[in-house]
Amino acid sequence: LDQDLGYINGKLQALEQEANDLDWKIQDLENRVFNDNFSDIQELDIQKWEWNELVKKANANEIKIQTVKEELWQLEDAKNRIAYLEANNHGH
Repeated sequence: LDQDLGYINGKLQALEQEANDLDWKIQDLENRVFNDNFSDIQELDIQKWEWNELVKKANANEIKIQTVKEELWQLEDAKNRIAYLEANNHGH
């Protein structure tokens, strides 16, 4: 169970780092889209498409993070239940 918790914690940290990276990329792209003068509308459309793709990835990543947090909570709950049962069964 402790190995599972360690694995899921590692997975959660990796997803949170990916979320931070995506947030940074989105901010950078927003700054470029809103502050740069584009030579043509096609270039602007490409930047908007890239921004939309990053937002989709960020949203999907948030769902993964929530799923991993739920798995982590379930494992922590199971670990606590096992510890409770072990503590109460030693006296019987």
